[in-house]
Amino acid sequence: MAKLYFKYGAMGSSKSAQALITQFNYEELGMTVWLIKPSVDDRDGANIVKSRVGLMREAEVVSPTDSIRELYSATGGRDVIIADEAQFFTPEQIDELPILPEDYVVNKRRYSGFFQTDLDLTLRDMGCEKVIVGGAVTNICVRGTVADAFQLDYEVFVPKDCVRATSEREQESQLWDFETHFATVCTSEELIAAMDTLEPGDECRIR
Repeated sequence: MAKLYFKYGAMGSSKSAQALITQFNYEELGMTVWLIKPSVDDRDGANIVKSRVGLMREAEVVSPTDSIRELYSATGGRDVIIADEAQFFTPEQIDELPILPEDYVVNKRRYSGFFQTDLDLTLRDMGCEKVIVGGAVTNICVRGTVADAFQLDYEVFVPKDCVRATSEREQESQLWDFETHFATVCTSEELIAAMDTLEPGDECRIR
């Protein structure tokens, strides 16, 4: 699942430098990084990202007619995508950034992600027995999806720091309802720690 972070700042606020430092830090951790930039930004060279402090790296150039998803697929996959001067990408390219080719997108018709969609069939084809539900809002769309997942015999987890309700009262009430009827409620940190040693078929125990 992709995560999208958008960082912005005034001219001269070291945005490009921070992008290149972030790339270096990820690579030091052994992760692969795809650095991209729009073709309109050619002030330092067509395929160069350069900061005012002198940091410089080569990047893949994205033209207005390119599909970022198709270009990404051609790389064979990367752990991280860093885009410099993203304000010059087209609206369609921006919409592509949070969605990787291997991601599965469900177009919901009602509150629940399962109602009149092929999500259940897709998960069963993948052999999934556990689902993690997050998003907004807790007491409407999250509730509908959690209830349906439970009734379809999935083991359901709700990281409470990854959902938000229409009010604090509704948040507390709905999380209590989940925990007592439908799901394991925990923090995302607890869930990640439990998943680190999980093997297929194992029970996911939150301590």
